[in-house]
Amino acid sequence: MLSHMRSCACCGRWFEPVDWLCTGCESRLFRRIEKVQVKVIHPAYSLFYLWDWRPEDRNMKTIVESLKGGRPRVAFAKIATLFYFLHPQSPQRWDAIYYPSKGTKDHAYEWAQILGQLIGCPSYPLRTMSRRKQAKLPKSERQKIQFLPQAPKGQRLLFVDDIVTSGATARGAFEALGQPKNFAVWAPFYRRLL
Repeated sequence: MLSHMRSCACCGRWFEPVDWLCTGCESRLFRRIEKVQVKVIHPAYSLFYLWDWRPEDRNMKTIVESLKGGRPRVAFAKIATLFYFLHPQSPQRWDAIYYPSKGTKDHAYEWAQILGQLIGCPSYPLRTMSRRKQAKLPKSERQKIQFLPQAPKGQRLLFVDDIVTSGATARGAFEALGQPKNFAVWAPFYRRLL
């Protein structure tokens, strides 16, 4: 019986079958959403996101860490479905999704693959030239990340990431993809800086 139970990634409860969050924690998390929020992070494109992650929010920190640590498929499937149906532009046609990864099955990969299935378009990794992990780089270095572009001109392109903080990674992708006219950034979390 215990082999069919998992603990909640937020509160640790294990007295019910849990895929990611227990019923109470999931309800509290999803109740915080009314619609997909929009933030202009560049004159040419906007960021669309679900949760505003403020520095003092410890529960959100625990939830984000759980997405990076072992159960992203189930979690991102729930988040992506909600994101897609609440998004004001989701019925529009998108040609491709790009994500900041080397194509390995990490959190960015899972988020992009599930969104690609929902939207009906392929997803591609933007392989960074940097050998160090992006999250460990300072902001000034993240703005200099070089991507290996793959996008043909004239396409509607999405760039997806799990968390957007300064927007430097998205800017690097925008530049590498040739500054497409139809470009948007989708992320579950916008993390505010202190």
